[in-house]
Amino acid sequence: MSYCKLYIDTKHNKDEAKSIINDAISKAIKDFTALKQSNLLYDIPCIEAHIYKNENHEPHIKIGKKLCCTTVKFYVELGDQYYDDCDDTEDFICVVVEMIKLLRDKLEYVVASCNFEDIITKETDWN
Repeated sequence: MSYCKLYIDTKHNKDEAKSIINDAISKAIKDFTALKQSNLLYDIPCIEAHIYKNENHEPHIKIGKKLCCTTVKFYVELGDQYYDDCDDTEDFICVVVEMIKLLRDKLEYVVASCNFEDIITKETDWN
């Protein structure tokens, strides 16, 4: 199964953040699908996102100023629903990278923790 964990710090509440995340996933998948239209042999990634309030959140420290990403307001677990037998498929990675770009336009702080952080850093300038 493909997997990525995002650490998010934002002024938004959980429902607002979840809506922004779901919109970013939908747009990233739509963009990926448009990019792959010329190739008929591809699967459209179906990404599940679960957002959780972080028990280690340090609200007294300003958004984006925390020393450790694990003290942010929320974390999000992303997984690919259909690929239980393989890790970090190329399609999943492409969609997650695009999704992170979109999220960084809407949320104040987004950091990824996954096996393909080097790709995320290369494509977005930081993980």
